[in-house]
Amino acid sequence: MTRRTSRGLRMASVLAALGGVGLFAWSMQLAGTTAVVDGIRRVGTGIIVVIILGGARALIRTVA
Repeated sequence: MTRRTSRGLRMASVLAALGGVGLFAWSMQLAGTTAVVDGIRRVGTGIIVVIILGGARALIRTVA
């Protein structure tokens, strides 16, 4: 991989991350933070299990 291609991929990754953060902020504003927090409270401690399983999946895919 050339240096130019690597730089382009890095820039695309940064732009995608910024876009994701922007979309997340926009959706939080539309839904309202109170509604999101209430939803997380309704799920309860199960949200921790979901987050751990998501992280484990990402780790396994990275290793594979």
